Amino acid sequence: MPRVELPDPVKLLIGFYESRVDADVYGGVPKPRPDVFVTVERTGGPVLNRVMEQPQVTLGAWAGSKAAAFELAGSLTWFLLNDRAGLPLVRRVDVLSTYWDPDPDSKHARVSVLLQLTTRATRKTS
Repeated sequence: MPRVELPDPVKLLIGFYESRVDADVYGGVPKPRPDVFVTVERTGGPVLNRVMEQPQVTLGAWAGSKAAAFELAGSLTWFLLNDRAGLPLVRRVDVLSTYWDPDPDSKHARVSVLLQLTTRATRKTS
């Protein structure tokens, strides 16, 4: 049986969004914190079998205002649903929720987008 490797959904989405949105994209909240940025964090999801999984991912659209955060979140969703050619290992995208989620400590405007992806593994040739 060939060896396979499931992709890291955080790395996939960071690479995907870096050339598509007008904001820096991180795997967590950077220090120092810019005014506008995007976070991508895996927050759960099952492995279905050795070649498929359904990672749950939360995108954070951080901006200077509630309206700007919702606009950024909308662009994140739009690219994922309409320009997915850059994600060949992603077989399905479900947008589960988009919600106002300001940072409790700093009160920085943030909108969170909860996703469920279906991804497939790649064969390892070693």
